[in-house]
Amino acid sequence: MSDSVPGGRGAGDGSVRGSPPLPGRGRDPRILCAAAFLRSIATGGVGVLLGIYLSRLSLPDRDLGFIVAAGLGGGALATLLVTVSAAAPRKPILLVLSLLNGAGCLGVTLVSGTAALATLAFLGMLNGMGRDRGAAMAEHEQ
Repeated sequence: MSDSVPGGRGAGDGSVRGSPPLPGRGRDPRILCAAAFLRSIATGGVGVLLGIYLSRLSLPDRDLGFIVAAGLGGGALATLLVTVSAAAPRKPILLVLSLLNGAGCLGVTLVSGTAALATLAFLGMLNGMGRDRGAAMAEHEQ
């Protein structure tokens, strides 16, 4: 009996019919590439929109830098935690990272004080630089 299923996939080994399975991986590389693409687009958009939003709040330049640095610090801490927990299951980690990032993005739109903005930027790992170098990318690369 063949282990192929309709659509050209092997039996969950991440392979495409006619090509060898990915070594040690049970993932579909197209799904990973699509997720990485969407995450990169969102990260770039957040970088631009966060700058515009914070400038419209008329905060001092020092506070803007503090908020962006807090978001980058949260991303750095999350990347460190993902790196040291390499043996942990990936799906729950990616889910938690996504939920934190979404909550941080939403929360930043609801507050206007510097301390609250910095806290939400840190917890949500908001990347004001617009480059995808965060914990989710590190988790995908493992």
